[in-house]
Amino acid sequence: MEGKKVLNISIEKVVCATKDGDMALPGLQSGEAFVRVELRGGTSQKVSSPSAKLKNNVLVFDTKVSLDLTDDSSELRLLLCKKKDGVASQNTVLSAAGIYVKDIIKAAPIVKYFDLFKSYGAGFGGKVKLSMTISDGSGEPESKAPAEGAAKAASPLGTDPEQTKKAKKGGFPLKLLLLAAAGGAVAVVKGMRR
Repeated sequence: MEGKKVLNISIEKVVCATKDGDMALPGLQSGEAFVRVELRGGTSQKVSSPSAKLKNNVLVFDTKVSLDLTDDSSELRLLLCKKKDGVASQNTVLSAAGIYVKDIIKAAPIVKYFDLFKSYGAGFGGKVKLSMTISDGSGEPESKAPAEGAAKAASPLGTDPEQTKKAKKGGFPLKLLLLAAAGGAVAVVKGMRR
């Protein structure tokens, strides 16, 4: 890696609901959690966000983290944790995600929801919304496009509410047009058989 590179991460929020709106992390029904960010490969770096209180199945963090990238940096790990009940110095990992550093470098700037998974293959564990950029040692972004030009983050439930409204608004005439075209095609095919 030429020169010093820094991975700048903004941890925006964690959505703890499934697509059906059910709580994905029953162990967090009421309480606080934090995100631990680990950069693995070479010298490991670990940073934790402040705790956030769960409200409407969402944890809002708005925390910024910067980690030094090296040639050995291989994986970014995101761990959603809570303090163990009654033991202040120990934490329980509720869910986690891993992202290859080479993929982050290729795609930066990134604004996206990443799926979190429960330990031991127990399934979906929420989604974390991150913004990531790469900068040189001076703090200047080195991305291919400005962060504002990054694609809108995918909605945690799979649809962008704004897009859904637009699709519903013009959806009926499109369906009617497609139905008419299909009917016309059937009539043409039947006419060719006679």
